[in-house]
Amino acid sequence: MQLHLTEAQYAALIHNLTKRYEQRLNLGFELEKLPQDDATGALFRKSRQQIDDVFQAAQTELLGQAGYARFEFYERSALLRNFVDAWAGNAAVAGTPITAVQADALIAAMAAASRQGPPGTQAQMQGIDWPVVLARAEQVLATPQLAAFRNAAIPYWNMDRLRELALQK
Repeated sequence: MQLHLTEAQYAALIHNLTKRYEQRLNLGFELEKLPQDDATGALFRKSRQQIDDVFQAAQTELLGQAGYARFEFYERSALLRNFVDAWAGNAAVAGTPITAVQADALIAAMAAASRQGPPGTQAQMQGIDWPVVLARAEQVLATPQLAAFRNAAIPYWNMDRLRELALQK
């Protein structure tokens, strides 16, 4: 993800991230002191939404609408990117390195094929529609790369299948 930030913008972005993290952490500490009931849950959701709204406004002012959308996608897809990064490292060692364009295409495909949680939550490795991702991977990866990617995806795909079977019983 390229945001092309100046040093001052980068510092502001880090400041905003740090502030949101601290506010969320403090919110958690404060809510631990309260009874764990529906009212506390509602208070948590409302307070968390206020923190996220202030963060979004600050980041949008800093990055613009398009920049914030790219940032939000980057943040939401962190776990997917970690998977692709790890696989790409293994692919490079195996002699079939991938390009940044290929990695971005795989991350985008996985994000599009994942169960999306509420805004502000990370896309997860569970619940990805792997046949859709693999069909996209066929378009961007060479045959040896595709075989290696499929092998890396199979454990996650199998876990999803096992979860589905367990829920059927």
